[in-house]
Amino acid sequence: FGWVILVGFIIFFIVMVISSSSEHDKSVAELKAEGLNFSDFKQIGMYAGGHPELNTSINNVSIRKVGNEIVFFKSKMYGFDKPEQIENANIPVESISDVKLEDASTIERHIGLGRLALVGIFAFAWKKKKKNEVAFLDIVWKKGRFGHDTIFMFQGHNALIMANTTRNDLIKMCVDDYQDKNPTENTD
Repeated sequence: FGWVILVGFIIFFIVMVISSSSEHDKSVAELKAEGLNFSDFKQIGMYAGGHPELNTSINNVSIRKVGNEIVFFKSKMYGFDKPEQIENANIPVESISDVKLEDASTIERHIGLGRLALVGIFAFAWKKKKKNEVAFLDIVWKKGRFGHDTIFMFQGHNALIMANTTRNDLIKMCVDDYQDKNPTENTD
């Protein structure tokens, strides 16, 4: 009976891989028809808040420069599907005044079952420290009279590095736009 379950699992896994591959190929073809590819979208983490048109957090947000705006897109976890544009979620490039990076590492205390079995009740005094790295990217911009801090969150191993890379990509998008409009001005 175990072999039947194992074979069934393997067949299910193969079908899922083939299905994901065909969905990815379809998404690539749709993007290509629009003159785009997946590398045109930059992952920007999880939207946490601060945009006047968005009231809930959104996992796996990507951005792309469209004209003179940074436009937000919902992305799937593994990038097999075409990113979907989030309605009214954009920031005019000229309204961005700063892109800040903030570190918020936290330490969580965790008691594992192995420790509890090894030392019994004393496991509560011997807690394991587990570092959970968190970083935030804050886009500071203004719309009309009001200033906005649109915040994205990165979690896990290398969160700060991913947030910094995204910050640098976003700044390049903004600087390229500025240099296109002011070619004689030195930005150094």
